Amino acid sequence: MTTTALESDLVAAIEAMAEAEFAEFWDALEDEQAWYPVLYARCRVDKQLFARVFFPERFELDWSPVQEHFLATGLPPWRERSAQTKRRWVAPRGSAKSSVKSFLEPLHDILYGREVCIHVYSTGYRLAEMLVKDLHAVLVEPPPLLAAVYGRPRISGTQTNFVALVSGGEELGTAVVAMSFGGDARGYKHAGKRPSKFILDDTVNPKHLKNPEKRAEQWSFLQKDIGRAGWGYSCFELVGTIQHPDDLVARLLKAPDWSGEVWKNLIAWPKNMALWEKCREIWADLTDPNRLEAARTFYRAHQNLLEEGAQVLWPQGRSLWELMLTYWASPAAFWSEDQNQPRDADAALFDLERVRRCKVSLATGTVTTSRGLRVSLSDCRTAIWLDPSSGKGRADYPALALVARWRPAHVSGSPANGPGGLTLVLAVEMVRRQPSAQQTALWSLWERVANLRPKVGTDETGTQALLGESFARQQEERRRAGKVYQMPVQGYTLHQNKEDRISSLEPDIHNGWIEFADDLPGEFWEQMRDFPNGAFDDGLDAVERAIWLLTGSIPHVDSYSRG
Repeated sequence: MTTTALESDLVAAIEAMAEAEFAEFWDALEDEQAWYPVLYARCRVDKQLFARVFFPERFELDWSPVQEHFLATGLPPWRERSAQTKRRWVAPRGSAKSSVKSFLEPLHDILYGREVCIHVYSTGYRLAEMLVKDLHAVLVEPPPLLAAVYGRPRISGTQTNFVALVSGGEELGTAVVAMSFGGDARGYKHAGKRPSKFILDDTVNPKHLKNPEKRAEQWSFLQKDIGRAGWGYSCFELVGTIQHPDDLVARLLKAPDWSGEVWKNLIAWPKNMALWEKCREIWADLTDPNRLEAARTFYRAHQNLLEEGAQVLWPQGRSLWELMLTYWASPAAFWSEDQNQPRDADAALFDLERVRRCKVSLATGTVTTSRGLRVSLSDCRTAIWLDPSSGKGRADYPALALVARWRPAHVSGSPANGPGGLTLVLAVEMVRRQPSAQQTALWSLWERVANLRPKVGTDETGTQALLGESFARQQEERRRAGKVYQMPVQGYTLHQNKEDRISSLEPDIHNGWIEFADDLPGEFWEQMRDFPNGAFDDGLDAVERAIWLLTGSIPHVDSYSRG
């Protein structure tokens, strides 16, 4: 359907009407034959109406400020553009940015002939395929009203590389192609025309954030490959979230040839943060079986005070309560995904003033927590981890950690209910020893708590390997001497980034879900204070791995448990 049934002056008038004026005009229409051409004319310039009328199920909430900005910001059709446009939209989690930039706008471009060739990129090729398949599905089987207003497009090609010919659209048809970020970008044309629009939707791969070479590769691909694949009429639209201070999106904020906006979910913090800390204490108290509901009750009772001064970007998408829960449970995710302000990689991570300390007596097998609870280690699951060292010169500390995990009967292990229990770091030994002495220290610690049947693990990565003939010999000597020798020690090959592993402890430590014996060595507290920039982190590494033995699993490479 086209606007041929309407005079050009009327079409121009419909397009120029204010929202309220158009609403009155629409209500006054009595000729049903005019409905479709009027919708066609108005939706050319009113993308909000286009979304609400044709896709109410996708756009049922109030518009987020991000969406409103997208829908109010446009470019001339590709044939009318004389210069390239590069725009980056840095929007936080939950702002529904992709639903507009990767679905609604390209569909609108196709139906009104605003683009001749659209290339879609995402974090990976499979995600780009999903975005393009979504467009393909709507064009092949359009909703009835969409088909009535725009007709049924002629589609050729595949689900991920197709051409759409629409009555009243681009006369050459509009090509839509799913592209691989990091693959081939140049040389693509449709009907002799280079891509007129590049959509880059969350192209930063989380797996590459820690690798400066990978970050540089992504930047180079954007600048040298995608940036040179277009023509004078091409526009580049990147939507994303800053996940690292030096990632692709963060770099674009400093690029002079890119423009756009930056949003964050929590625009202004609440004034009464001390009251929020009281709410957090209730929420984090594992001794309370109703802690989650108790925290919500506290929030509702003090809602006006707690919300005073706060300004949230889009309460329907991410409420203040949700944002504060994320801030407590996963601060790293909050600062990057919600605030577009990932923390400086060089900043100290752990706040020692927030660390809760407990009193440990291995002799009596009891722990008194920071809240005064007396916990029997016989009611806990325990684990020992040895992070070995070569013992040469000023090598890393060999670190030996003993941890316990106590879970009250009411605490569920479900992620929705937070942590699986209270973790107690009972002991950490950090003494430079030769490998044989490290083995001896492991035996000694295990003997003290063997009645607790702890899991025992050690790092068997590369030159760190400590289990082998010498350990088996020690085991046999202990058997002949009548000593306990059936220590169930297992060696593990580690793959995950150590800094990431240790960093994952932050929310549990700051929420008081991990407590530390008050007599741990000074070297351990120095490592915690200086992480991630200290010279050593062996004690933290051993603690994280001991906790992991009680909560996770990866294939082990050997076992020295003997009957």
